[in-house]
Amino acid sequence: RPRNGARTPCVRRHWAVEALRSMVTSVVSVALCVGLLVGAFWLYKGSAPKDIEVPDLIGKTRSAAEADLQRVGLRLRVNREEYSAAVPKGQVTHTEPAAGMRVKEGRFVSAVLSRGAELILVPDVRQASLQRAKDLLTQVELVPGEVRQDYDEVIPAGYISRQSPPARS
Repeated sequence: RPRNGARTPCVRRHWAVEALRSMVTSVVSVALCVGLLVGAFWLYKGSAPKDIEVPDLIGKTRSAAEADLQRVGLRLRVNREEYSAAVPKGQVTHTEPAAGMRVKEGRFVSAVLSRGAELILVPDVRQASLQRAKDLLTQVELVPGEVRQDYDEVIPAGYISRQSPPARS
């Protein structure tokens, strides 16, 4: 060792190499950590389901509703069928969630399909009193229509002599 306390060139070079090696290791470690964090975020963001707006399916057939949902990344589940005078048979009457709601991609949208208008046999109310005729009609969820007073030689006043539509139609 020199008398003035200075290090020899060999020791100085060894110390510089170690410092450089330590700095490179630190930079590489930080870069790897940042890369892992960015990669994890990218994977999470890329694989997270997207929010999708439920399309309007009311009045569409089952196959058309399935196609519309599939196009936006959703699936159809038919829960039941019910009678509807307003929506033709085989078409969607309502959905859950409703059109316009936002849901995660891949989710099921539940639908109810129409069975069409319910056919009800009209009861025979001829020769029944007006009150009894109204009761018979409301029991089968029909609404009594216009009542006209007509003379009939056989049927007494206050009783039904004719009906329209006819019984069992």
